[in-house]
Amino acid sequence: MEDFYGIKELYDVDLRLTKPIDICGRHYDVNESILKFNTAELANLNEIKNTVQARGGYHNNPLIDWETDKEINFAITNGVLSPISWSLLSNSKADNYDVKSICYCERLKTIEDDEYCYVDLKFLPNYCGCLIGVQGNPDNEPLPMGRRPELPLKPLPPKKDKFFFIYNEDNGKRIEDFKIINNRVYFATSYRNIYVDYTTDYKGSIKTINIGERLFNNYLHLTGKMTSKNERTGEVSTVLIEIPKIKISSSLSIRLGKNYEESVISDFFFTGYPDENTRREKQLVCKISFLDKELTGDYL
Repeated sequence: MEDFYGIKELYDVDLRLTKPIDICGRHYDVNESILKFNTAELANLNEIKNTVQARGGYHNNPLIDWETDKEINFAITNGVLSPISWSLLSNSKADNYDVKSICYCERLKTIEDDEYCYVDLKFLPNYCGCLIGVQGNPDNEPLPMGRRPELPLKPLPPKKDKFFFIYNEDNGKRIEDFKIINNRVYFATSYRNIYVDYTTDYKGSIKTINIGERLFNNYLHLTGKMTSKNERTGEVSTVLIEIPKIKISSSLSIRLGKNYEESVISDFFFTGYPDENTRREKQLVCKISFLDKELTGDYL
């Protein structure tokens, strides 16, 4: 910053609500900050204007010019995301859960005793075997003697989030004959190496983002600060930026791999629109205020 003059860095960027909302079981009120960037690695701000001219008369000269600020495109490049940031980035709902069925795979060597061959799984499987349940009466058959008829018990369809498969890793064949007690699996036939593909119930504080289920269709309010250094006096001051009406226009784009040396980078794209609650000649898209002092002193 010592050799730089002008506006350099964007920090303390807040996205604030224009309407209340609930995210992950927490209620946010109007003007409450829902997402904050302490510093932006990169920031880009582009204004889009619409200019129209009315021509006429001799040589078709321009008579009237209309200049309208249509919108402003704003982009911030930031680092690793929190769950709420992921939710806002994709405009998807986020919920809290206490239990989540997750898949887990293990390669194990069996243990032999006098009667059984068995293995001990790392987690307790949620395998329930073949479930038997009462079937419905969709045809509304008449009830004999005014009582509900005894409907036969039939196997219920398996749940997609609960499964249990065992394979003999030596020949790749699936093993059907086994018995489960807690997290121990017994086999009637002796095996050496097995592969277990199963699900277990994880219990804890779980945040789930439902991509495609919209979080909200409201507008947000953006505020931020920039550091400015005067080229003549060298004095440092703070510049405030405000965009009263923005929409998040980002899409999820994730790049993962062992060859990436840096953390996952997220690009947030916003579109600012004129405030329609004011008169047309006073509608603004963005407001930039130059203070005569520096507020924090932390970003020099």
